[in-house]
Amino acid sequence: IKNNPESATALHNHRHNMNALKVEWKIGSKGKLKRYAEMQDLWDEFAANPSLDGFGDLNNLQDGWNTSVYMDGEALSREIVIKRKDITVPLAVQNIPSSYLDPAYRGNDPYKTRNGITFENNAPAIYHFDQNIEAVDFRYRNPSDIRYNSAHFQKIDVPADEVIHIFDRIYGPGQWRGIPMGSAGLLNTYGLEDLIDALNQRQISAQAIHWLVTRQANAPGAASTIGQKVTFTDKATKKEKVIFKNTGGSTQYANPGEIVTQFQGASLGAEVVDLIKLLQRRKARASGTTYEKMTGDLSSVNMSSLQQLELDLKTYAEFWYEFILIPRGLRPLCNKFQEFAVLYGKS
Repeated sequence: IKNNPESATALHNHRHNMNALKVEWKIGSKGKLKRYAEMQDLWDEFAANPSLDGFGDLNNLQDGWNTSVYMDGEALSREIVIKRKDITVPLAVQNIPSSYLDPAYRGNDPYKTRNGITFENNAPAIYHFDQNIEAVDFRYRNPSDIRYNSAHFQKIDVPADEVIHIFDRIYGPGQWRGIPMGSAGLLNTYGLEDLIDALNQRQISAQAIHWLVTRQANAPGAASTIGQKVTFTDKATKKEKVIFKNTGGSTQYANPGEIVTQFQGASLGAEVVDLIKLLQRRKARASGTTYEKMTGDLSSVNMSSLQQLELDLKTYAEFWYEFILIPRGLRPLCNKFQEFAVLYGKS
């Protein structure tokens, strides 16, 4: 995603389509709700700086979740009790890279622990994070490098009710780790890049003219003088070989008995453009965006189709909010905040 322009554009569009949600607190019975002023004031104070590292507000936190789910398939956060200046409720969110939850870790009881998570009664009970989440030394940022990461094998056990784990369960019950949203388009991405590289080489070759000089057996005359004579030893056969090199713009004459055959590579056909567009469309669908959004190509778009594209993106965003972001991210955070606000706040 980082090095491929189309994939980076798909991520960019995904982030822009998923606007951050605002949380409003209300109190009362159904149909007679009113603004819960005390709780709202505490929440606004917290939402202005919810992250442990102090990076941005609640909008930035949600954007980080969206980005992590797209790139890594999941977003992991830890709810930490900590007293902070100018924030009444002692709660902060620590965002954790998904690589810090080792999918191969089975713990002391492999029948209960899988994907780095220990289960009790078929539900997550403990998340076993790498000790890096407590480390300040940034050389521990690469959990795959054992030389600089002895903490990779030491685990910090965090109760599941303190962990926010956002992912899309697309493969049904039993899936407890996320699948990167762009993974379905990886093969198309690699295939498209290989195709474009091959087409570029072919187009370069098509600009050159090659010729082959052959000499009939026992033909009279001197050896070929077409081009500059170059003698070298073949490393494989250890035999001496002779080739003739030449530059364009000069006139050469063949000797008697020599036959000159000219070759030139064919240029690319018009069907190549359609093939590339087809692969890009497949990649866009697999990446959760549209071809037009990913490439910026609006040549075949009219007002009706543009409106339909926007409706599709709106439907996808609503699904994202209703089934992933709210139940897996914002609701657990709000529940934890409410619990702490009652204990430590003015409410």
